[in-house]
Order: sequence, then C-alpha cells, then structure tokens
Amino acid sequence: METIVRHSYCFRWLTAEPDPDVIVIDLRVTRTIGPFVRLLEMVLDPVERAWADSHIASTVTAIGAALADSRTGQLLAALLEPPEPPAEDEEQIE
Repeated sequence: METIVRHSYCFRWLTAEPDPDVIVIDLRVTRTIGPFVRLLEMVLDPVERAWADSHIASTVTAIGAALADSRTGQLLAALLEPPEPPAEDEEQIE
C-alpha cells in the first residue's frame, strides 16, 4: 500500500521541491495556524505510537499484505492508480 501511495500523483505533488519563484510560508510559526498545528502534533504523536504498538495495526497490516498479493488486490490497485499527469509542452505560447 505504501508503494501505491508514494507513486501517486498527489503524493509526488505534495512532496515536490518548491519552485524558486514561489514564496513558502511555514504555517507552524504563524499566530493563527501555528497553535492548531502544535495541538495536532501533541495529539497525533502519542496516537501514532499507540497505533504502531497495537494488535489492530499488525492485523490490518497482515490483511493488507494478503489482499495486495491477491488478484483482487492487484486489480483494485490498477483501478485506483491515478493517471499520469499530462506532459507540459516545452514551447508555451505567451
């Protein structure tokens, strides 16, 4: 499942290097969004640790591995895979 997510268009778009002409604002240091981000980090870190150590996580991982190797899982992965983004033309009309 991780491979499917990492190769998806959305994941690649979110993790791409920023364009040098784009201004990037770190929302963690802003007064309006920063407190919410810190609150989410405080809540999600313990939840993530608890999930990693839980029996539910290991069961879900085992089921996911079994489904991914099945014919149905491979068919679903092929159906849910996003299409390749259109190639940008090198010659743009300005």
